[in-house]
Amino acid sequence: MTLFLANESVAGDEALPSTFELIMQDRMAGGFKPATQYLVNVVCDSYPHLASSTPVKHFHESYALLKLLIERYCLAHYDSLLSERFYGIKRVELTEGSTEPLSERGRHLSLLFSVGVPYIKAKLDAYYHSLVATTVGVRSDDEDDGMVAIPSDHPLLDPPSKMERFWRQWKTLRIWAQLKKSFVDLYPAAHFGYEGSFLMYQWMYLFGYTRHFTPFLRAMKMAFARITPTDITTFDQKRLLKRADVLAQLEARPSIVNSLRKAVYKSTWLALDHSQTIMILTIVSFKFVEWMYSDLNPRQPALGPLNCPPPPPPLPPQLHDSAIAVTSEVQRCGLCQRTRTNPASCASGFVFCYPCIHQYVAEHGECPVTRLPCDVASIARIYEDAEPVA
Repeated sequence: MTLFLANESVAGDEALPSTFELIMQDRMAGGFKPATQYLVNVVCDSYPHLASSTPVKHFHESYALLKLLIERYCLAHYDSLLSERFYGIKRVELTEGSTEPLSERGRHLSLLFSVGVPYIKAKLDAYYHSLVATTVGVRSDDEDDGMVAIPSDHPLLDPPSKMERFWRQWKTLRIWAQLKKSFVDLYPAAHFGYEGSFLMYQWMYLFGYTRHFTPFLRAMKMAFARITPTDITTFDQKRLLKRADVLAQLEARPSIVNSLRKAVYKSTWLALDHSQTIMILTIVSFKFVEWMYSDLNPRQPALGPLNCPPPPPPLPPQLHDSAIAVTSEVQRCGLCQRTRTNPASCASGFVFCYPCIHQYVAEHGECPVTRLPCDVASIARIYEDAEPVA
């Protein structure tokens, strides 16, 4: 193993980032979307009317558009994605054993593989889960129902009847159903190959067999490198020159609109210059919100007039129509009339031997005491001491 810790390198090349750094930035990049989805869900819980808005209903498209804008800016000014810049990593192009700065074509390819392909993958995942949830069924095609195909150019061919048109439409729908079934059967293997290729390249990078950390980098002929102080100076100069040029163009044509645009540009640039600090604060805020809405944070009941009294206990069940006689002995099963073993309770809360209640519910579908509807899945095992406590 040539690379494991953050301060080691591949084949002695100090410009190459470590596997630890690349894995961490990959995990950070993969956590942006779930975190955004969680925050959207929290906001929609507080403001339900936002759930019907277009950005929330089309979350994948909204997130892809937002990510496209952010990653385009980072690639244009830092030759890296947002998570890569956070860890001081940039992208370089490999040409005949040497490295070259990222070109405009490389930036477009990076956007394609970092935004476009994950978006398509997310849509395919959602489509696969929707098909599995609806359990698409496909009728067998082995039977042709005795029908003989007639060429469409036959001279005696009459215009198709309603039944024939219906049959053709049905055949078309059946073909789509077959395609959906094939997709459901083949997609898990494709998903395994997709994820497995990333794992394989990470291991190859770990042992120094390749400079490409992902198959996407291999397809784009790119590699990762650490950002040097010279790169930082170059990036800053290029960014400042571009901003000065934009401000000069706005000041050359003074107007209220250009003044507003100038203020918006300056505010945006200020936020981008402090994006790393904002990202850290966002992560801390996200963890705080997650803790606030988790079970680890016991919420104190409200005081004052909003503190309502607890509801009354439920009424006792009506036992006049019971299928069995309820015994007063705590440790006796009401079904087998023996000392209860392996206790379990049904939905009504009465406790029996697990084999007894399981067999009774499976046959009758109800509680033997209250006659309430019950199924086998609702039977709960109870773990108690072998000897009853006096």
